[in-house]
Amino acid sequence: MNHIIIILLVTSFNAYSQREYVNQEVKKTAQEQLGKKIGYGSCQNFVDFVLIKSGAVYKRKITVKHPFILRINFIKKLYAKVIENKITSFGEKIKAKDAKEGDIYTFDNVRLSFSRGKWNHVGIILENKGEGHYDTIEQNVNGSNVVYHKLDLSEIISGKVTFYRPYKTRL
Repeated sequence: MNHIIIILLVTSFNAYSQREYVNQEVKKTAQEQLGKKIGYGSCQNFVDFVLIKSGAVYKRKITVKHPFILRINFIKKLYAKVIENKITSFGEKIKAKDAKEGDIYTFDNVRLSFSRGKWNHVGIILENKGEGHYDTIEQNVNGSNVVYHKLDLSEIISGKVTFYRPYKTRL
């Protein structure tokens, strides 16, 4: 009987640990937004939109500050899905060196060598060029709509950069 219990536990663990990653969907959806202004134009609006549309799990406490967002049916459905299901993670945390296309990165109080102040930001990796260099797609880089950009980790003086691998939600 003990052997059967062990086998069931291993089987349950393996079923849970096998995630369906959505990197390709995230990359494709992000690139389809190039040049557009998503939501209010913040980096978070862009990544929220891309992750939801790609069916990815992610962590985001939604606070609707501007009620007219709820009048836009598509956005209303997407945000309602997040609120009702209490999505709790951006994805699986990964090491910077392992980041690949469709992965998400976040800045938490990051100070850059070429600018003043500390930054909180989120973007999507398009390509890992190696040695801390990445091609990215982001919104709100100096107030921009969705644009291609470059990320160089050697320019970071302080703060935290975290990378995530998005995976499909099981709602």
